[in-house]
Amino acid sequence: ITMASSPTSRPPEGGIAPPVSINFKLEIPKVINFLGEGKATNKDILDQLNKLVEFSEFIPDLSEIIPLDDFIKCLRPLVVTSSKTVRTAALRVLRYYTNSHPDPRKWVTALLNNHMDRFIARSLEREKICEAERLQALKLFRALFLPTSNNESKRSIKEDFTPTKVPVGLVQSLVSIADSPDDNFARVATEALTEILIRYPKEATRCNGVKVIINAILNPSFQGIQESLVLSLIYMLNDQSSRQYIRPSLDIGMLLAPLTETISAKELSVNPIPAERERRWTTCIKAIVIMLKSWTGFIALATHPLGLKSLVAALTLPAPELHDKILDALFDIFRLGVAKNSNPFKFNAQPSHSEEPTVSESGGLDLPSRTRGERHNLLLNYLSALLIAFIDAGFIDALVHLGTNAKFDDPKGNSEISTKSTLLLGELLYLSNTHLPSGQCAKVQTLPSLMEFAASFSQNPRLRSKAWSMVSHLHLYHHLKHTSSTYDFHLNLIVTGANKWKRLKGRDRKLDRMDDVKLKLDWTMDVDQLKLRIQESQVVANKNYQNWKWEVISDLLEGPLNNPQLLIQACKLKFVKRILSFLRPSGAFSKMPWNAQNLKYVRMACQLLEILANNDTGRDCLLESRLIPEIGQLLQLEVSPNPNLSSSSTDLKSDATGDKGATYQSSNSSDSRLGLYGSIRLDSPIMGLSGPKTPPPQRLLSPDKLLRQMAREYFTMLGTLSSSPKGMEILTKFKIFQSLIQLSELEKREDLCHLIMTSLDYNMPGDSRVILEKALTADTMVLRYLATRHMRVLLRAGVQDFSDWGVDLLVKQLPDKDMKVANIALNILDEACDDVESLDNLIAKKPQLLKMGEAGRNLWLRFLSRPNGFKYLEELGFIEKEMKEWKIRKNTEYVIHLESALAESFSPSLYKQRESEQNDGVFLPPHFYGELAKTEEGCRTLEKSGEISEMVLNLNDENSPGIIRRSALWTVGNVGSSPSGFKFLEKFQIVEKLIFLVENSPSLSIRGTCFYVLGMLSKIEKAREILTNLGWDCPTSLNSFVCLPQDLHKSQFLRIPKYEFLGSPAEPINLPDYPTAVGKEIIGAVHLLCNAISAESASRLNSFVCLPQDLHKSQFLRIPKYEFLGSPAEPINLPDYPTAVGKEIIGAVHLLCNAISAESASRTIKRLKIQHPEEFHNPILLAFVFRCLETYSFRLNVRRFIYDMLDGVILSSQALTAFDSATKGILEPSIVIDKI
Repeated sequence: ITMASSPTSRPPEGGIAPPVSINFKLEIPKVINFLGEGKATNKDILDQLNKLVEFSEFIPDLSEIIPLDDFIKCLRPLVVTSSKTVRTAALRVLRYYTNSHPDPRKWVTALLNNHMDRFIARSLEREKICEAERLQALKLFRALFLPTSNNESKRSIKEDFTPTKVPVGLVQSLVSIADSPDDNFARVATEALTEILIRYPKEATRCNGVKVIINAILNPSFQGIQESLVLSLIYMLNDQSSRQYIRPSLDIGMLLAPLTETISAKELSVNPIPAERERRWTTCIKAIVIMLKSWTGFIALATHPLGLKSLVAALTLPAPELHDKILDALFDIFRLGVAKNSNPFKFNAQPSHSEEPTVSESGGLDLPSRTRGERHNLLLNYLSALLIAFIDAGFIDALVHLGTNAKFDDPKGNSEISTKSTLLLGELLYLSNTHLPSGQCAKVQTLPSLMEFAASFSQNPRLRSKAWSMVSHLHLYHHLKHTSSTYDFHLNLIVTGANKWKRLKGRDRKLDRMDDVKLKLDWTMDVDQLKLRIQESQVVANKNYQNWKWEVISDLLEGPLNNPQLLIQACKLKFVKRILSFLRPSGAFSKMPWNAQNLKYVRMACQLLEILANNDTGRDCLLESRLIPEIGQLLQLEVSPNPNLSSSSTDLKSDATGDKGATYQSSNSSDSRLGLYGSIRLDSPIMGLSGPKTPPPQRLLSPDKLLRQMAREYFTMLGTLSSSPKGMEILTKFKIFQSLIQLSELEKREDLCHLIMTSLDYNMPGDSRVILEKALTADTMVLRYLATRHMRVLLRAGVQDFSDWGVDLLVKQLPDKDMKVANIALNILDEACDDVESLDNLIAKKPQLLKMGEAGRNLWLRFLSRPNGFKYLEELGFIEKEMKEWKIRKNTEYVIHLESALAESFSPSLYKQRESEQNDGVFLPPHFYGELAKTEEGCRTLEKSGEISEMVLNLNDENSPGIIRRSALWTVGNVGSSPSGFKFLEKFQIVEKLIFLVENSPSLSIRGTCFYVLGMLSKIEKAREILTNLGWDCPTSLNSFVCLPQDLHKSQFLRIPKYEFLGSPAEPINLPDYPTAVGKEIIGAVHLLCNAISAESASRLNSFVCLPQDLHKSQFLRIPKYEFLGSPAEPINLPDYPTAVGKEIIGAVHLLCNAISAESASRTIKRLKIQHPEEFHNPILLAFVFRCLETYSFRLNVRRFIYDMLDGVILSSQALTAFDSATKGILEPSIVIDKI
């Protein structure tokens, strides 16, 4: 059943005009009188009730037509009649008038004065066959006590009214339904209970609502709403005022219970893990993950003595299935992008190659940002705090225990667990190295427990061997983390520059040293050694490339051939010429399938071309080869597919005749088939023909072949040549750029243009940039988008002078008619402006960015960080206007935007997200005050405005709203994150104030915000000195933006101060007719057994039944009375029931709430109903029973049993009057409505 918060079938307000012929002042009383007679049939009653529903839309105020008490008393008998259809319709009428009444306070008071809450509770607890009635009752309850702005009611228009209290009887009813998972309404009742907990914590706590919510969290059948249930607890724990209704240790301990209720090792070896237990493990771990993804939940678990320690200790229990679930959860908690099920420690594993290189959906692979590390990623602060808390809980030792005690070759799955634990430990060591202060990092990196196992010969040899294996695996993983990525070579080619195909240096010092030694040895190689190596490669001796030893060729290209003298010898031996011949379009290379295995030929081709282009001898050798001319002819064939274009061929011939390398012409120049390719026959492989009478040639660069054959890699080779001045001369000589420009302008060949654009080098000005500019201004949106996106690749690759020409091209993209292109250009500009030179150039161009929306405004705000930008925006009057906007609303909007981004990142909906999306950070957007503070002129403007002084006052004011204080914190953090801004804040002693708040603020959200702000200030050297003196420390890097307590045990940062629990179970009822006071006390303690929360304490009364003689003297069994906000101040007095049988019935009803005495009590009630049936028809007894149901917690089936026993009560008008009189005598008002 899905619960809708708004009523159904409502006509829109103002959409239907009221019938002119109906006089509501006459019609409403007429309907009420008809219903009050009680003689009509059910059909007539339903017709009249439907009329009332129709009238509700057109009646502005029902109380002006008829007294509300008369209206409600008329409908009250219909709510308890025997016909479920009539009951449903009556509840529907009440709901519609609840939503339409202009004075909700008055309406709710009238309903409660007539005890309608008892009858609503009765309808809620009906059997499954009455689902329509139960649904209407639940909707009526929500309309009365849980109104929302979504309700189609006048209430949401006129005033936002919520009663100060909710009837406890209704809450008890919802609790009983929510505590019955088999009931169809259990789910929606639990959802309503979470709202009650937030709006009415006193009543929810009094009725055991928190316990029921926690049970629902751990119930696998409530998986769909588990997130909202946990978030309701987090909401309650955040502020001190609401936190007092959550028991400090017991409630959180209930969430952790499934982790400690583990099967013993003996049971585990004999029987499989029960499915129900595994599901409870899953729900428990997911609830912990949800809590750890919020500051409030994280601090609550860190405060609990067994919070994080229970999760860590579970890794040492003999339950591999539990270990696997916890490790998977920890990978998600720490947002680790490594594949959880991978095993990088298998040395004999063969690398898998895909058939085709992998590219992203948008047409390429972005490089990592070069400047993103300089921006403050708030997730790193969260991870650092999480890391020190888990380390303090013994997490490192638990992983060591798990890795050294599991078997790597165990077929039952322990091998996978060992691998996961080692991977996780390696990732945590890596995180600690980058995110923790040096002192704390050193303690973690030493791994004392692991090294003790590995180095001690007194240990079990098997354990020592496993420890050594774990150490070696950690060393291997460290090596893998610091080596270059294993992307396919094709993907690495998007890095622009001459060395784009080489292994990146600086990732592995050992390999770097080996490369340096090898390079020196290769450089000093003599000619004889070179000849032997060339002979070993089989290139000169064998023309078949498949027989060549490409590993030897690769060594020659990377080493000896970089020596000009050795290169001359290689050219003389035809080594270079034969490789170039293999690469020609007329050779086998061009028709090879385009896959990962064949990309090694492209890598070596790029190496060879770069060597040749940067050496005079190599350049001559390259010009003598037919490789470049044939590539040029291949491009021209795609520009003009007609094979009879002799003019183009003539141009190419004439350009090359004066060059020694142009002797590629055929002597048979009169052959009519020579056409464009000169000496290349049309039946050669490049033309795709087998004879002179075949159809026109099929182009190697046609769209279908471009995706499948290696001919596409000729653009990569041309891009390598374009990266050097001498290579550019060769391309210009053979008019390659002319052909490339023509190809980039071809219609419906965006694929070719994109391939050309992404292959060329842009470090030097020239035709490469012309081609890129043409792509940026192409007619098709797809090509413009891809070209603009490639600008980000060039920015991140560090192309020379990008701050000049690149920024200029991006500014020209901003007015693009397609917003997708304009937005990505703006995004790239924002990243480019991390470089000061790019920012200054952008300011000089004075772009109009406000029309680009919020992103454009944020980029304009960054102008304020430069003196020239400040002057430019001041001349426009932007600063004064923006100052007013931020003071009025944008400070709070900044907080909402940032906290929404954090919530989205921490959201449990990311629990199952793709690995590639997990590492996206939450970066600080520009803040107006923060950008102003980066210049001296801006600081003077801030001081003149007085805004910062006001922010500091709000920061210290405990009575200020939370969002105001948090906005002040973010303002202070942004201002103090620059040297000039921190100097401006020094007079306020802001660091000391922040340390006090982060350790002592009662609001946990304020603490989390303070922690972020301290990280922002930690980039300032002077702030670091102050933080160190105050007991906080930072990593050595100024770009870490992390600040942590030096001693977690002394700091109160992750500790919730002790508080008094204000909630309690129902108070005992004093029975004035009991003869002794001691007896009353004993009965009160017995009553507490009906409540699961108090049952444990009440059961520890040391067998008072067995030792009655001590009860009169001992104070041990006395429960001191205490006041809590969810119950009346005085005990509830139940007067004497007029008959002895009634007293016995009420006593038996009391016993029904106790599971031990419930069976005998139910037999007593059944016996009394048989002996005295007339007593069960008394409305006075119904009033007494309602009070019992409201006071104590009964299970839903027990409540239904009680209602069934009392179904004989016919609530006529006369009986309802007697019921009201009895109720006034024994019941206190269920709700207090303040006067307007």
